[in-house]
Amino acid sequence: MVIGGSARRAGRFPVGRFCTLTAAFGGFDLDLRAAVPSQDEITLTVWGVAARVAITVPDRWRVTNQVLVLSSRQAMADRDGAPGEPLLRLRGTCVGGSFQLTQG
Repeated sequence: MVIGGSARRAGRFPVGRFCTLTAAFGGFDLDLRAAVPSQDEITLTVWGVAARVAITVPDRWRVTNQVLVLSSRQAMADRDGAPGEPLLRLRGTCVGGSFQLTQG
């Protein structure tokens, strides 16, 4: 959660089955490239109000993006991968800021 500031989470850390990212009047950078998923499917709920939210996912992960963005949006298309790879489901709403979803 970020309110009126900025935060960055990167490196090797466990990612639970259900996670929430909340940002208001600030910025949040989430880099999942070295993250360790605890399950085959992860649901990440994103809430943003006048905030910049940037998420980077690993190349091998499958991604389903269902985030409603009422502002600036730069998001990759949904990606199907190998059946054994982790699936990241993105849900939520971003209003008045920006949402960026990249794979790298």
